Amino acid sequence: ATHYMLDLELTQKILEVKALAAKTGKWPQSLPNMESEICPGVEWVYQVSPDGTMSISLSEQPEWLTERIENQNALPLTYNTRRIPDYDQSLN
Repeated sequence: ATHYMLDLELTQKILEVKALAAKTGKWPQSLPNMESEICPGVEWVYQVSPDGTMSISLSEQPEWLTERIENQNALPLTYNTRRIPDYDQSLN
């Protein structure tokens, strides 16, 4: 169940950053509330690279996740994209 909760938490972070980018037309420099509610003491790391790629990943991969990835029962808890959501000027 924890794995699915982390998947959901990552999805929420992705939707949050995409919504902010859609409002401004660019990736935000930082995001608030990056601590994981599922894994205390662990944070989601948000970065924008010089080439415009945005990434979000968990600062520490749980031990159980590595085993599940190796057995092809899970995907890494990371996301990256260069595509900025369509800028909606009506939101400003």
